[in-house]
Amino acid sequence: MDYLMEEVLQQQPEPVQSFLIRPSIPDRLCGSLCDALLVDLRAPGRPTGQETLEYLERSNLFIVPLDNERRWYRYHHLFRDLLLQRLHQSLTLSKSSGTPGLDELHIRASQWFEENGFGLDAFH
Repeated sequence: MDYLMEEVLQQQPEPVQSFLIRPSIPDRLCGSLCDALLVDLRAPGRPTGQETLEYLERSNLFIVPLDNERRWYRYHHLFRDLLLQRLHQSLTLSKSSGTPGLDELHIRASQWFEENGFGLDAFH
């Protein structure tokens, strides 16, 4: 975990770190799901979720494609554990800053899955 923290996560620019951390909630992710989880961080000129996922894959940042179309991905299990740990830490530190809490992020993910026809994932 220390290696992942020091040599991988902290070497990334802040926007990439934010992108990595919030979408760690679901077991699998795609560009539009990431966009839904990061909607409050979207800024003009920032890459889309799909563009960022493709960048992460090209950079070998512990992301694994789940299909040939490169639409669905998952994080390497240990890396995801680290990201979830960082998510919990960052939410604990920023409770009063207007940052969406863990419940809100789960709701966003659930709504996205439901709206896109993945009822079981929405329930989970």
